[in-house]
Amino acid sequence: MPVRPFHADLPLLDAAPLRMRSVRVGAAHVVRLTGELDLTTTDRVEQELRRVERTDAHAIEVDLRGLTFIDSMGVRLLLQAAGRSSRGTNRLVITRPCESVQRIFNLCDPGERLPFVNQ
Repeated sequence: MPVRPFHADLPLLDAAPLRMRSVRVGAAHVVRLTGELDLTTTDRVEQELRRVERTDAHAIEVDLRGLTFIDSMGVRLLLQAAGRSSRGTNRLVITRPCESVQRIFNLCDPGERLPFVNQ
């Protein structure tokens, strides 16, 4: 007797939304991320980072303390931003996230190429 495939129409679960606050504070620009940085939200963050990179800010801080999740696309986004910074003005710093999110960085970036700072 053949096995029937199971199919159910279940509602898709909404991921925790990403909130982004981008503000200039004197000579520095802070981009604070809260929630989940993943495939569905990286484009928006990349657009903002590239916009900020075109400004005259002496420092660009990406504050990850409010992140609850990051996937490989989010890590890739930050690695690319760090690469652009290191080839240019070297003004990017990343505020270290909570321990559970930091574990993802440790797995994806074992050489610690990202310019993390503690706060």
